[in-house]
Amino acid sequence: MSAYEINKLFHAISVHEDVKQRYIQNRKVVMDEYNLNEQEQRMVQENDFAALTDYGVNGLILMRIKDVHQVPVPEMIKSLNRKIHS
Repeated sequence: MSAYEINKLFHAISVHEDVKQRYIQNRKVVMDEYNLNEQEQRMVQENDFAALTDYGVNGLILMRIKDVHQVPVPEMIKSLNRKIHS
């Protein structure tokens, strides 16, 4: 398994408004288009930023995705802190 597909998806969401809008409307369909497996989809759906970082997803692109997912910065930091304190 690799973070390549997640990074590819998140990059597309960041630079292509049409992909972003389709993703907002139906996350599952777009994740399937990018061949995310069940584990990858779970990490994305649960906004598990610590797991995504461990998996190899680019931290800078996660900052952009948190906005698409409407995750407040404190919540993102809380997720990442679980990784640090584990």
